[in-house]
Amino acid sequence: MQLPSATTAVLFALVCVTARPSAMVAAPQRSLQLEDVLESVELHYPLLASVLEERNLADARLLSKAGAFDFRVGAGSTVKPRGFYQTYEGDLYAEQPTTLWGAELFGGYRIGVGNFAIWDGGDRTNDGGEFRAGVRLPLLRNRAIDDRRAELLKAEIGVEAADPLIQERVLEFGRSAAFAYWNWVAAGMRVGVARRLLEEAKKRQSQLARRVERGALPEIDLADNERLINDRQVLLISAERAFEQAAIDLSLFLRDAEGSPRTASAALLPEKFPAERRPRTEQIADDIERAFAQQPILRDFALREAEFEVDLALAENRMLPGLGVTIGGSKDVGGPSKIPDDKGPAVLEARIEFELPVQRREARGEVAEAEARLRQIRSEERFARDRIAAEVRNAMAALRAAYDQVGAARRNLELAQRLRRAEDRKLLLGQSNLINVNIREVQAFDAASQLIAAQADYFRARANYRAAVGDVRLDVPPGA
Repeated sequence: MQLPSATTAVLFALVCVTARPSAMVAAPQRSLQLEDVLESVELHYPLLASVLEERNLADARLLSKAGAFDFRVGAGSTVKPRGFYQTYEGDLYAEQPTTLWGAELFGGYRIGVGNFAIWDGGDRTNDGGEFRAGVRLPLLRNRAIDDRRAELLKAEIGVEAADPLIQERVLEFGRSAAFAYWNWVAAGMRVGVARRLLEEAKKRQSQLARRVERGALPEIDLADNERLINDRQVLLISAERAFEQAAIDLSLFLRDAEGSPRTASAALLPEKFPAERRPRTEQIADDIERAFAQQPILRDFALREAEFEVDLALAENRMLPGLGVTIGGSKDVGGPSKIPDDKGPAVLEARIEFELPVQRREARGEVAEAEARLRQIRSEERFARDRIAAEVRNAMAALRAAYDQVGAARRNLELAQRLRRAEDRKLLLGQSNLINVNIREVQAFDAASQLIAAQADYFRARANYRAAVGDVRLDVPPGA
């Protein structure tokens, strides 16, 4: 399944940043990138395939409503072989409704031969039958619009309305896929931090064992460090379980060629998060305007308003009196079936009909309802614009806060690592103890975890901002 280019663009607009680092675990395959996940959503995500059927449903409804203007043919025959009046009548007719001024074309052929009663003489034709053609044309009511044209117009609007619905769901799926991807990356990074914390305790165990053998440390320090190893083993198991869960969540969007969920392994993890970019808060006004132009919900409101305008036009049409004209002509061919009744001369006929419901309460009620619907949808559209502007501002505020938080978390990690290294040196010089070393290591671990969380928040906030703006541009930073 290939999406249209516009849908593809919306999907890839949620690619916040793209990195191509080497994997944490040496492997022949490259690291998994966000574009890979979004491409998988584009090709194999079942809910996306489902929402794309909206276009087929709209096309089917349009085809159904266009059937009101199908060319129609019919035929009938009456035979009286026995009785005082022995007659044969046959009739073939055709009708073609049109969308032009509500006109309807008609034509046909009939033949009536035999012994007709005097009061049925109008059914008699010449031996060759009678050809006829004409047009029925409304002059007031149903001239500009009628039920059939109104249904066709709304079906055409429905075809256009399928695209905003699809784009809105695509933005939703892309944002959810981006969130799942960054959650998976963050969970994998936490596993690496927890594993390094455990390895530090294991490495120190052998060092402490040698010092205990020399009598430089009491044996209780060795037991205490072994407790730290067990505690950090538990921490690692918890981090691995969280990573497994994140990989399962990601597999809903990451699928193989057959469309089955694919669980990403640790070998596909990028080595680190991509570099953050400072949010350009000065462009918030421009981004709000772009959101007004690009958000599919506003396009949906416009199309719904157009549909209600059709309802209003139809209701106003029903307020008009019915005035129509039918113009037709007929011509018999062949010799007269009864002498001297020759119907050969051509006939031209015009008929005018007039109708006026005096109170017109039904039509007035429909006009009032359609006008109320229009006022209602326009009020909802104004609020939707206000909400979009608020969402863009809020998304920018969240992105700016996430960017600042990454900077603070990175600085906190640098300080925690400096203190940990200093405490390690003090331990080697016999000026510290295992408790203080553990405190510094846990502080460094917490700082690393906070940085990972802050980076994940930043990239989720960036994906959320792109979705809030409804941007259809591929956002890949230079050199990524």
